[in-house]
Amino acid sequence: MTAGVISASSAPKQSAIHTHRGCAHQSAYRLDNRDMMKIETCTLSDLFNDPRYEEVCQHYRQEAGHLDLKGIVDKDKYSFLAQNGLLLCARAVSDGKLVGIMAIVMCPSLHNSKDVANVDTLYLEPEHRGHGLQFLRHAIKMAREFGAAGIRFSAPAGSRTEQLFDRLFTRSDVTYYKSLED
Repeated sequence: MTAGVISASSAPKQSAIHTHRGCAHQSAYRLDNRDMMKIETCTLSDLFNDPRYEEVCQHYRQEAGHLDLKGIVDKDKYSFLAQNGLLLCARAVSDGKLVGIMAIVMCPSLHNSKDVANVDTLYLEPEHRGHGLQFLRHAIKMAREFGAAGIRFSAPAGSRTEQLFDRLFTRSDVTYYKSLED
């Protein structure tokens, strides 16, 4: 995986309406007359209680990440982060159905006393990927409104997502992984 970080001030501009914490955050995007997709900030409960959540997570697991990390979502850990104000969530909805999920974990950067947003989950169903840039912009806007100094995205090495991130962001780190479960 590669990881990119951008500062909040150098993020691509977001044209959609979005406010923070406790308000309805949403943006609507239309690529053509057939696909109207709404991106909205939501609570963790909104995601967990959506009837399509498990199905979307299954699609995400099939496509992303390390083969040996494709387990079940740890709802308790996500809940802990949310209860402590360290988790931001968003969803993409088309025709009333969940088609994308996003989870951002806020982490302090202890060596420079700033908060950095780490995109833990960023997934759109394949037929809605034409909205990917809007989904990224929504993540950036959420992190900025939280007060993060920057945001980190990661992508599987060699993937189309990595190619997109290389065009949009500054490559800052390369991440390596070793399983400790052997």
